[in-house]
Amino acid sequence: MAQNADKDKGMINMLFGETPVTAESFAPDFLNAIPFEQVRSLIEATRKQIGPVLDVKETSGGYRIETATHQMDVKITLNGQGRVAGLLLQPAVATAQTIEELAAELAALPGNVAYLVTRNGNVVVAKDADKALAVGSAFKLGVLAALKDRIEAGTDRWEDVARLEAWQVSLPSGILQTFAVGSPVTLSTLATLMISISDNTATDVLLDHVGREAVAKRLGVDFVPKTRELFILKADKTLRERYLAADVAGKLALTREMDGRSISLKEAELTPHDDGVEWYVPLNRLCELAVEVKGLDPMRAAPGPAGDVDWAQVAYKGGSEVGVLNMTTAAVSRAGDVYCVAMTWNNGEALDAAKAVVPYGGILAKLAR
Repeated sequence: MAQNADKDKGMINMLFGETPVTAESFAPDFLNAIPFEQVRSLIEATRKQIGPVLDVKETSGGYRIETATHQMDVKITLNGQGRVAGLLLQPAVATAQTIEELAAELAALPGNVAYLVTRNGNVVVAKDADKALAVGSAFKLGVLAALKDRIEAGTDRWEDVARLEAWQVSLPSGILQTFAVGSPVTLSTLATLMISISDNTATDVLLDHVGREAVAKRLGVDFVPKTRELFILKADKTLRERYLAADVAGKLALTREMDGRSISLKEAELTPHDDGVEWYVPLNRLCELAVEVKGLDPMRAAPGPAGDVDWAQVAYKGGSEVGVLNMTTAAVSRAGDVYCVAMTWNNGEALDAAKAVVPYGGILAKLAR
C-alpha cells in the first residue's frame, strides 16, 4: 500500500511540478476519453493557480497537494504501467488569505451577494445575511426539516413508503423522474435523493407529503412552489405573470392548474433567473436549518466543497440555476465547534461558479485549521 502511495505521490509531484506535461504519463484509454491538449491545458492552469508544490499528503479519500498559497485534493489511479488511468481534481482552496480577505472576494462579485459564517451560533463574518435572495435547491433544507418534525412527532417513520404520482414527476437533476408512476419509495430514500443528488421529483413527493405550509413555515416564507412548478412557470410567460400577481390563495389555485400539465426538457429550458419565480431565503435561516438537520443520515451523503477530510462531520446543500448560486455548509470541527458557512450569489446572467467556490472553500479550510 505504501509503495502504491509513493508511486501516486511521485506522479502528482511530476504532473504539478515544473517539468513539461507529456502524453506518455497518461494511459491510452484516459486520453481517448479526454484529449491530451485539454488535459495539458487544465494541469498548466492549475499549476499557475496554486504555485510550486511543497508537499503531497495522503488523505482518507486520496491526496492533498499543499503549496505556499493553496491546498487541493486529488484522486489519482495509475495502471500497471504506472500511467495515469484516472484523475480527479477538486477545486483549489486558497489558504494564505484571512477569512476577512476571502469574504471580501465574495463581496466583490458582481450582482447581489450575501454571505454568513458562524461559530457555535455566533457571527464570524457576514454580509446581508438577513436578505432573502434566490437560493435554488438549498430550499430543500426546509423540506428535510419539515420531515424531521413529523418523524420526531411520531407522525412518520423513515421507513414509511410514499408512492410516486403523475403530478409529482419533475425534471432533472435526479433519477426518480425515470421511475414508473406508482413506484413505492421510502421517506428515507426520498430524503437521501433530495439532498445527495438534489433529486427534484423526490423533493416534490416529499413536499406533497409534509405539506407546503409546513415547509413555508420552516423557510420563513409565504409560499413554496414545487420544482416542477418552477419549470412550468419559467416556460410559460402568461402563467408566470398570473403567478406573480397572485396572493397565496391565488398561487395555490394556479398550482392545481399546473398539476395537469406535462413538462419536457425542451419546453423548460432554463433562462436566467426570473425575479419572483424561485425560492427566496435569507442565509441566517438556511444556517439555522443546516445546523439543525446536520446529523440526519441524508445530510451525510455529499460533503460539498468542505470535503470530509478536515472535519468531524460535514453537512452540505447547495442550489443553482442560471444567475443563482447558493452554498450552505454545516460542519463540526474535531474540537467540537459547530460552524455554518453559507453564501448566495444572484446576478442577471450565467455565473462563473469558480469565482465563488474558491474563496468559499478557502474560508472552510481556514476554519478547519
